[in-house]
Amino acid sequence: MTIRLPASTSLIAGITAMWLSTAAQIAAQAPREFDSAWQDVAAEYRRLLEGEGIVGSSLWFLRDGEVLAQEFHGLADLDTQRPVDEHTIYHWASITKTFTGIAIMQLRDRGLLSLDDPVVHYIPELRAVHNPFGSMREITLRQLLSHSSGFRVGTKPGTRMSQRRGTRSPP
Repeated sequence: MTIRLPASTSLIAGITAMWLSTAAQIAAQAPREFDSAWQDVAAEYRRLLEGEGIVGSSLWFLRDGEVLAQEFHGLADLDTQRPVDEHTIYHWASITKTFTGIAIMQLRDRGLLSLDDPVVHYIPELRAVHNPFGSMREITLRQLLSHSSGFRVGTKPGTRMSQRRGTRSPP
């Protein structure tokens, strides 16, 4: 079954982030008031999800590795009518690109890497990729993050990247 997300999903995420930011400030400054703030966040979260017909969702609030609050909405499986719970596994799809980008920028901010570092410094296996457009050692983290590295097709080690888009030839 394919579920198409409404255009307003990003609006829901933005509003939820705003509410969570407020809850975070309250948790840090006045922990006793957190429960009330979280109830406001959870109510708005449910209202927005129900209004948009979102099938299932989880919202967790963590601080220093500890779960301070959680809220579940809807179904994890429409066929069996199994509700979403703390064990629900979601298909993240392309959102992992966002998380990876955030993690890399945090490491950069901490001085642990440079965006101009060669990617093979962190993923040495990429040295095995045949790239007819240049050395894999020339590709930087910055280029990967900005989708300007020049990759045209798959880069699985042992395959050759062909100049004809979408084709691969054996090594």
